[in-house]
Amino acid sequence: GDMLMAGEDGDPYSDVANVREWPKKERLKGEKDTLGLYLTGHPFDEYEKEVRRFVRSSIADLKPARQPQRVAGLVVAQRSMKTRTGSTMAFITLDDRSARIEATLFSEAFFENRELLQSDQVIVVEGQVSHDDYSGQMKMRVSSVMDVGTARQQFSRGLKLAIHADQLQNGLLDKLDSTLRPFRCEGSPVWIEYSSDNASTRIELGESWRVQPDDDLLLELKYLVGDQSVELVYD
Repeated sequence: GDMLMAGEDGDPYSDVANVREWPKKERLKGEKDTLGLYLTGHPFDEYEKEVRRFVRSSIADLKPARQPQRVAGLVVAQRSMKTRTGSTMAFITLDDRSARIEATLFSEAFFENRELLQSDQVIVVEGQVSHDDYSGQMKMRVSSVMDVGTARQQFSRGLKLAIHADQLQNGLLDKLDSTLRPFRCEGSPVWIEYSSDNASTRIELGESWRVQPDDDLLLELKYLVGDQSVELVYD
């Protein structure tokens, strides 16, 4: 019978072949949840090259200073406690593979950012770095916290998509529209470097098409137009 929902070529498994492989981030999270450790890499690896465009120092290079410094890392531990005055403070440990640092957030910084302070999130923090006589290590008092999407928005010039005329045959513009739409906000400008065999041009999308450049959006865009064609542009 024809009851087995076969693909057009008669192969019932043809749909499965198009399922995407797990993104690295998901795979690592699976390892951590099952085994309690990362096996095939460290979640910070995926961001390191990009993050160095706006966070110059690795944790191992930090020196005590009065002026605020910016640090990026994976949250590997976090705990909070009530102070005597009844406010909450939090301690997080950040790891960027070069080293770890314990960072303290006092009540306001903690409340504004508590959903970003989950273990296994990569975050960018700013604050004052000092020497902790008790542990002999560096410690940090955090004044602001960003997730990677917000940091990209703040520090990059925008999101560039390289599209060749050949790609437009299969309704790509409609798919692009529906991919960008859920991420629209006051965020990063988007432009298309459009090329055909005999010309190329830069098309700026309007103000209303600015987006929040989260991992989910970048992953979907790479799937749509190709890994090499999606780029956050930094100065």
